[in-house]
Amino acid sequence: MKKISLLLMIAFALLLGVDSSARRKLKNPGGTGTGGTPGNCATIGNTLYVDASASISGDGTRTRPFQKLEEALGFANNCEYITAIRVAGGVYKSTAGIGRQKTFFIGGNYTITGGYAPGSNFWGVSNPGLYPTILDGDNNLHTLVIAHDVGKVNIRGIQVRNGKADDAGSDEVADGVSLFNNAGAGVYIVSPELDVSFTNNVIWNNYASGLGGGFFINGSDEINFSLLIVSPAVQPLHSILHPF
Repeated sequence: MKKISLLLMIAFALLLGVDSSARRKLKNPGGTGTGGTPGNCATIGNTLYVDASASISGDGTRTRPFQKLEEALGFANNCEYITAIRVAGGVYKSTAGIGRQKTFFIGGNYTITGGYAPGSNFWGVSNPGLYPTILDGDNNLHTLVIAHDVGKVNIRGIQVRNGKADDAGSDEVADGVSLFNNAGAGVYIVSPELDVSFTNNVIWNNYASGLGGGFFINGSDEINFSLLIVSPAVQPLHSILHPF
């Protein structure tokens, strides 16, 4: 009877779509962005919604979107069901992380699309030119970090700015994910087999004292760019660096 109960518990956990080994989480989320739990992963649907103009932060649904992108990311990094995050226009600054390690952390295979009309609950058409979705690093070390072993990540209609990777050494931000503190101020990609696609994005005003201020790509198998603009104005060396 005990064996049957244990098997039923395992099967129930799998049905809820939670696999802690499949998606990575921030090591020190700082109390924000920890995301989904076994009790709500299966009930939220496969798409999360974020709108910085929302009066209060909701549950990530179409009519009650999250206020903060890191809330949606934390949820998605804990829930295998999540395949998409839609983000309304606005400026987003991450509070997930400690000190200057605050970042937007992608630890799963899903699509993030920006450019939706804020405050309208209309999520049908993305228009990044009219409703820019901006991830502002606020002079933290890495604005956007992508670190997942399996599957594909798509980034669409997003601007990434104001990262400042100017520190020494490296830090472990998630289990098995260590980042150089002088590289990848805008976007830092670290994974042995990750397939990443960028479409209609602008990466600008990021600074690294080392290499790859706009992009630092460490070990990904395939990176696809379409309509990507990387501003080199504040890059001392390379805007995009793929070291391996």
